[in-house]
Amino acid sequence: MTDEDPAPLIAIPENPAPNGGIAKWLISSDQVRLRAAFWQPDGTAKGSFLILPGRTEFIEKYFELCGELLQRGFAVGILDWRGQGLSNRPLDDS
Repeated sequence: MTDEDPAPLIAIPENPAPNGGIAKWLISSDQVRLRAAFWQPDGTAKGSFLILPGRTEFIEKYFELCGELLQRGFAVGILDWRGQGLSNRPLDDS
């Protein structure tokens, strides 16, 4: 497990991902793999938003908000917490 492995963004036809995003893995000091995604607006960003979803939520749920912030000229970052979305879970899914 490395932070160089690509992280996926799941395609949702009803709520597509904004163009130009990158997803990557962040590795914590205790070797937990967390999924993160980042978008940059065209031109210079007016500022940045870091979205930290609530429990049971995931990056893809926020695609619409990310797109709206990008249209307004903001950079966006979002994180799947431990055990959420595609980040590592402390227990198996079984």
